Amino acid sequence: MNYWLDLFTGTTWREFRDAGANVSGFRAKQVKSAKQTKRGDIFLCYLTGVMRWVGAPEILGTSTDTRKIWQEQDFSVRFEVKPVIPLEPEHGILMQQLRSFDDAFLHGKKLTANQVEFVNLIVDHLTQLGWMEPSLLYESPFTDFSPRGVEGVFRSEDVNRLVSILTSIREHAAVQPKKETLPVCRLT
Repeated sequence: MNYWLDLFTGTTWREFRDAGANVSGFRAKQVKSAKQTKRGDIFLCYLTGVMRWVGAPEILGTSTDTRKIWQEQDFSVRFEVKPVIPLEPEHGILMQQLRSFDDAFLHGKKLTANQVEFVNLIVDHLTQLGWMEPSLLYESPFTDFSPRGVEGVFRSEDVNRLVSILTSIREHAAVQPKKETLPVCRLT
């Protein structure tokens, strides 16, 4: 599976959603790149201007749909897609959230291969939901690296920093988790 960037303005995102969110399009000059996509690949939908990730539809194949979905642009290279994670712009994942994670935790660190995989799982989770409950670091798939979860992969000061960052991201997330469903994270 590959991931492809799919840029939208506020208007083109609304038009995409209003048309059923099942056909995404690109300009004709992007046909060469478009030919590299495969069924099952994912478009990562980014809303310019507000700098938010707003969706991740799965590519089903090329589309013969010729409707006028977008009013101001002709996006003639089209794909049928299945909306996997469609979000309203106000609930999108801020680019700042992902950048703050990278700047705060990864900047300047030399990570082992397991640590890189572990961090990639965290980034995947942040990309999907916009936040991550720190207690998940002690559950599968994180315990696949060590039965102790995050504590078996990182030093205690890194664990504390990581939990602090994830807590901050959660508190500032566009979509807030329900407080009563949050498990408690205990560090030893």
